[in-house]
Amino acid sequence: MAMRGYFGVGVERISKPRNAGAIFRTAHAFGASFVFGIGADVNLKQIRATDTADTARAMPLWEVETPGALALPRGCQLVGIELTDDAVHICSTNSWSSRSRRLRSSSSAMPSIP
Repeated sequence: MAMRGYFGVGVERISKPRNAGAIFRTAHAFGASFVFGIGADVNLKQIRATDTADTARAMPLWEVETPGALALPRGCQLVGIELTDDAVHICSTNSWSSRSRRLRSSSSAMPSIP
C-alpha cells in the first residue's frame, strides 16, 4: 500500500509573530499536515491574532532551535523558500513533485538554507 503524501510548512527565525500566524493559517487552509518554527520565539497568543484557524490546536506544531534539530521522517526532503533576486524557481528543478513527502520552510534570506 502506497503512503499518502504529506507536507509541512514552517518558518525560520521569524521576527514577527503575526507573520508566522498568517503563514500557519495559510498552511492549514491548503491542507498541511503540520507546521513548525525553527529558532523562533513563537508566542501563540500573538500568532492567534492572525491565525484565525487556530492551527496549533488543529495540527502538530514543532518548535526547534536549529534546522539540524528538526527530525525529518524517512524519505522527507526539506525545501527552503527564499524571496531573493537570485532564488531558483521551485518548479524549475526536475526533482520536485507535488505533495510527496515535502517539508517547506519560508525564510527571510537566511544563509542557513543551502
